Amino acid sequence: PEPLVQEERSLAISVANIERTLAESRFGGETRTMVSDSLQLALFSAQQKRDLTERSFEFNYPAYLAKKQEIFGTPISLLKKDVLDSNTALVEYVLEPDTLIIFVVTDDTLASVGVSVPTNLDQVVDSLKSGITSGHAEWYLRYGHALHELLLAPVETLVQDKDLIIVPEGVLNYVPFEALLTLPYKGAYNRARFKDLPYVIKDRAVSYAYSSTLLHHSMTRVRDEPKKDFFGVAPVFKPDLELDSKAKRFLSFNGIDTTATRGIVQFLPGTRDEVLGIERMFSASAGLLGQFVYNKSKVLIEKEASEAALKASQLGDYRYVHFATHSFVNEQDGNLSGMLLLPDHTGRNKLEDGVLYSDETYLLDLNAELVVLSACETGIGRITAGEGMTGFSRGFIIAGAKNLVVSLWPSDDAGTKYLMLEFYKNILQGESIKNALRLAKLELIELGGVIAKPYFWSPFIQIGT
Repeated sequence: PEPLVQEERSLAISVANIERTLAESRFGGETRTMVSDSLQLALFSAQQKRDLTERSFEFNYPAYLAKKQEIFGTPISLLKKDVLDSNTALVEYVLEPDTLIIFVVTDDTLASVGVSVPTNLDQVVDSLKSGITSGHAEWYLRYGHALHELLLAPVETLVQDKDLIIVPEGVLNYVPFEALLTLPYKGAYNRARFKDLPYVIKDRAVSYAYSSTLLHHSMTRVRDEPKKDFFGVAPVFKPDLELDSKAKRFLSFNGIDTTATRGIVQFLPGTRDEVLGIERMFSASAGLLGQFVYNKSKVLIEKEASEAALKASQLGDYRYVHFATHSFVNEQDGNLSGMLLLPDHTGRNKLEDGVLYSDETYLLDLNAELVVLSACETGIGRITAGEGMTGFSRGFIIAGAKNLVVSLWPSDDAGTKYLMLEFYKNILQGESIKNALRLAKLELIELGGVIAKPYFWSPFIQIGT
């Protein structure tokens, strides 16, 4: 019943708020103080209430318990039936100390391959990322092919020419598989023509999943048909904007020194054009009646893009939800990761500090076909054995998003705007999400020159199918 659902949500919010406050006190070096002791007691009480409520649900509502138990493990037969079509292969990686086990599931096969893991795998992955983000072409060209040979070549005959759903583990969460190189590069590193390189994305679409079970749960979750089309958020952070003390504290938790800049973060003018441009596309596709009568899109721009306004919006009504802003990942404590919005400009809501923290994303009410986190490093988070990437973005899947597009590293403002506009144009032309993103990336590659480099198109990956 809805009142019990709201009671559970309220208790979850209470626990999340106390956990974050406790994490903040620990992060600031406060240990065994009266404050932290008091918080521990409050947390224990809130957790007890939450656990008692959940146990009463399990006892009084057997269907709830059955559904809850179902998501703890998905049989391969259901993956084949509900997730995989004849053109898609799921490739899941398991890292053992000396061996990498690669499982391949298609609509009619199940196979596994074991390969030796180089002792310096972490360094190889880090060199690939550095080669992409720092412009060190030699590292990218060398390790982009080396990782292809380790991760994809051993299962090439199994996946054939199918699209891929990658379920990575550990350090492999940091690898953009579509940017790997199918052939070795033999020319001069400083003369590489990035437009012409043999990227994986030229042969197939690639998407990702945090786990096979979570993928199945997300794909088969019963959803209402969304009433509206597009919801966009872009704080923009105008040059004269100074953040409040709570937002500054959030940045300091994530290693961002704001004292020299008076708490002013990087201006993102491209995000305004990005979100408004996407809204115009949806309005144009709706025709005059859709634009002026039914108004199926909504955007929160600049001062309107507050955390309070976001939470007051009926997000569950929208098919596409798009955030264009700054985000930060705290790998010491995932509760302190989050996305930067703005405080309430009216001053009436003082409860929300302008930061959407990681644990708050789980409590959003989403019904979206797609949530796009057009922000820096939204796909990165703390790696937990057996749980995949428990990063900032995972909460959006739990909250009801069917698909996500997230970033693996800080992205270029202008390049991101171009990529996102191409992506939504493809969606509105009837392409699937995975094909729309692939075609947008191929468009940047085809343009050639600097923008064909993986730095501009490979950070954004799709979680889902």
